Amino acid sequence: MIVMGLLGAMATGMAQGDRPSVLPPLPRAIERVQPVEADPGCTLAGLTPGKPVPGTWRGEGRVRIIRPGDQVTMDFIEGRRNIHLDRHGNVVRVTCG
Repeated sequence: MIVMGLLGAMATGMAQGDRPSVLPPLPRAIERVQPVEADPGCTLAGLTPGKPVPGTWRGEGRVRIIRPGDQVTMDFIEGRRNIHLDRHGNVVRVTCG
């Protein structure tokens, strides 16, 4: 009976210890916003580096918004602009393709 109680307590402790209840904070290096980069000839009027994309902004042509953690295909589409955002929604980089 004592053995059963110990095994039950160990199993409960292990199950709770295997997975954290919340994600750990990001390392400080990841939290820093990188300088805004733009491919030569690949810019979009109306976007301010380091600022959020305005809610009223409408891009011409094909535009793809890429947020941290988004899965992105590697296909190159001529004329498409990719707007890379940081975790706060600020523009980090604009690329073509």
